[in-house]
Amino acid sequence: MLFLEGEKVLGRGESVILDASFKKAAERQKAGEIARKKGAEFLVVECRLADERLLKERLEGRARAGSVSDGRWELLEEQKRDFDMISGLPELSHIVVETTQPVEQVVDRILAKLGIETNPS
Repeated sequence: MLFLEGEKVLGRGESVILDASFKKAAERQKAGEIARKKGAEFLVVECRLADERLLKERLEGRARAGSVSDGRWELLEEQKRDFDMISGLPELSHIVVETTQPVEQVVDRILAKLGIETNPS
């Protein structure tokens, strides 16, 4: 469903963000193929959070808020084991961001990778 909706948005000439864990390389490959087919740029944003205590806090907070996400503390170790490392992408199609940084800095890094100036002079 996520891929279908993303393809529809790209088909209208709009940008789209597919927000999912994309644990498997095949899922990332499928998203990239859809982007190429529609003539869109493709970027994998790999979010890392080095501070495990903060990660646990965030995931438990999501659970308390009633999030339907599969991002839950009790699933984390299994998800880590099941994750296909991100490799084989062109340098311009992959960015790693550290999510302990302020959101504005993370967004600015992503936009810069896409060649979008955030502070026009």
